[in-house]
Amino acid sequence: MKASERCLESAMRFDDQYSKLLLRMIAADSMRHADVVSQILSWIELPQGQTMTLPRKEFLDAILQIEDKAGEVSLRETVRVSHPVARLLLEWIDFDEKKHERIIEKMAQIIHRGRD
Repeated sequence: MKASERCLESAMRFDDQYSKLLLRMIAADSMRHADVVSQILSWIELPQGQTMTLPRKEFLDAILQIEDKAGEVSLRETVRVSHPVARLLLEWIDFDEKKHERIIEKMAQIIHRGRD
């Protein structure tokens, strides 16, 4: 939480809009991470009778196809900008697309193992 607050405070000091955006994106990520950890901790405290309901493999395959198409085009390589921080922002999106694909593939593996 402190990281997100510091990034938001720092963003206010920059005149450069790209740098402000990058710091706000980092702050938003930090807040999402804190939210995920908080939610996981609250679920751990629930009674142990919880069942795991995973999405169907067909659903994940469809999502994976969408992510694969999004990952085929590297924004950093196709969108030409001279501002170095703007290039970092595009690289961030490219990394996120690759991350989405990897995570969905891992989730599909979990589902496959769970049904064997």
